[in-house]
This record gives sequence, C-alpha cells and structure tokens, in this order.
Amino acid sequence: MMRHALKIGLLELSDFKEEVSFVMRKVLNSNDTEVLRILQALRQKDWSIYPRSDIKIPKKFRHVDPLVLNNERLIKLSDLDLDYKQSLENERQNNQAGLPMVVI
Repeated sequence: MMRHALKIGLLELSDFKEEVSFVMRKVLNSNDTEVLRILQALRQKDWSIYPRSDIKIPKKFRHVDPLVLNNERLIKLSDLDLDYKQSLENERQNNQAGLPMVVI
C-alpha cells in the first residue's frame, strides 16, 4: 500500500521522516480506491477469505526452554526431557517452512 501511495503521489519519501501518525493521517484521508480497499482488508480479523500466494514467509521462532533445578544444578528442560526437545525441534522446522503470504 505504501508503495502505491508513493506511486500516485499521495506520499513522498520525505513523509517517512515524520511521525507515523503524520503518514497514517495522509493515507487514511485518501480517496484512492486501491488504498481504501487495502485499508479495509487490513482491518479484517479473519483473512481466510483472501487467496494465498505460493510465496512463503518464514516466522520468527519463539520458544520457551526454561532452566530447571536438577541435582542442585540449573539445566535447560530440553536437555532433560527428550520429548520436549523433539517438540521444540518440530516447531522450529514448522517455523522455517513459513506461512503462505495472503494476497489482498
């Protein structure tokens, strides 16, 4: 959307040196049908109605591997519990596979 806003002259590169609120105000006050269509789509909570692209976007892998007390030593849970370690590895691989990009 921002690329389109630049292309039609709604925004200028210098606008991005301003506060986010300045840029958003210009975009939100636009009468351009493409900008309004994209803004409406971004407001949706359920994007399942939109088609998916073949392009996959990798997700940042976030996980918890707490330290636990074992024989008076702190050890990562994944070092103690092989099932937990395998679960983390499976999730890491799922994240690397990525999510299909939504086409708006």
